[in-house]
Amino acid sequence: MKRLTIFLACFTIAYCANAQTAFNPKVAILYPNQIVASDKILADLDIYKKHVEITDELRTKYVGDQLTDNWKTIRTKELEFIADQDFFGNMTFRESSNLTYEVYAYESFPLIFPVRDKSAPNKESYRNLAEKYGVNWVVNIAKLEFSEGSDKQLTATIQLYNSISDRIFINRQYVGGTPNPGGNLDCYSGSWECAANNIVKNSVADIFDILDKYRKFW
Repeated sequence: MKRLTIFLACFTIAYCANAQTAFNPKVAILYPNQIVASDKILADLDIYKKHVEITDELRTKYVGDQLTDNWKTIRTKELEFIADQDFFGNMTFRESSNLTYEVYAYESFPLIFPVRDKSAPNKESYRNLAEKYGVNWVVNIAKLEFSEGSDKQLTATIQLYNSISDRIFINRQYVGGTPNPGGNLDCYSGSWECAANNIVKNSVADIFDILDKYRKFW
């Protein structure tokens, strides 16, 4: 995926209001739990590995005093997350940032962020993570399966859990081909990046629909 440092620089800022309101929806996006790929594919994905030094200057610039408390939390979590980047974490970050964009069009105070925690697909683990991060929704990229024949194909098993209802609302496999989805998910057609971005695009649409439909569980 395109370097996240560029994405961070382009991310729009939400400025503070005098009166603070409840933060909703509250969503944590987990790091992919299980990776199924050949040694060759894993070696090819090494190009996405990168360490970013989170300096005081970067932290001050990215987590400004003018931000509302929810955005301060989001950006602090994002900085923690992008310090050590790889292909799999980039997918979590894109899932989080694109869901934030979708929700922010309708809600002024979302709290959606990526975390490094991994989880097997089970409700007990999700409940604990929801409590740990103070959220009501947990998105788990439970499994990523890479296959490469005449074409690259990525299959992701994604679950969406809600702690208030103690229910898994999404438990679905998404198959990503390599056409360029465009928009802010622009990528080189034929790449693993495009396969991941197509999964992000489709899964974010489904997650947003559930969040919107089940506001009573915010």
